[in-house]
Amino acid sequence: NKAMGYLIDYVKWKGDVPLGEYPFNVFDSLVISALSYVRMDGLVKREEKIPLKEAIARVRSHREPVFATCDYPMQKKAYKDLLNAILNSKRYGDLLLSRYEDITDESDSMQFSASTYTFPNGTVALGFRGTDETIVGWKEDAQLSFQKVSAQKKAAEYAKEFVALGTPFFLCGHSKGGNLALFAALSLSDEEKDWLAHLYLLDSPGLCPEVFGHVDLSRLDDKTTVITPGYD
Repeated sequence: NKAMGYLIDYVKWKGDVPLGEYPFNVFDSLVISALSYVRMDGLVKREEKIPLKEAIARVRSHREPVFATCDYPMQKKAYKDLLNAILNSKRYGDLLLSRYEDITDESDSMQFSASTYTFPNGTVALGFRGTDETIVGWKEDAQLSFQKVSAQKKAAEYAKEFVALGTPFFLCGHSKGGNLALFAALSLSDEEKDWLAHLYLLDSPGLCPEVFGHVDLSRLDDKTTVITPGYD
């Protein structure tokens, strides 16, 4: 919760500074990654492109916004405070949400969710959700250590689909979401990687060498930021 408090402080501190004056950075990737945990299933369609405020208003008309992660009382309050800070800021308040996906498939042991966020100046960030509170999500999380998983393939499809639009973009993900972002980035061809502005991996596992063999990450070195907490 202390880390969440720091993120809320950042949103309030830089919340009145547009991206044009203070470019997209690792803290913005934290915000995007946090937003990717908001459950909007059944309320926002994949083909829609709507203001984030409208999407959250739809959620609130049905229920209190839920973040798909651990939900003990203190954390619920921290996420609520963070969401309110985001929506009330100039920097994030006018974000457009599109391509929202939220899939839990027990038959395929897949838990996948991703969203695309567009800032007023045209900057685009793709956020992949990490492990949620479902049994399917935790099962797939464990499977990451010894096999390729369906969510990774889905993440690659999601990124490649956006590449076809010909717009530079950021890839962001926390925990399993970072693993999906990494897999998606590596799935891009050399030409497609030109559209990748930067890759942010936030406290996320890498790719198991026993499954993937030697993976050449050097092509991504100049456009990748990895954040690993000291206690991890």
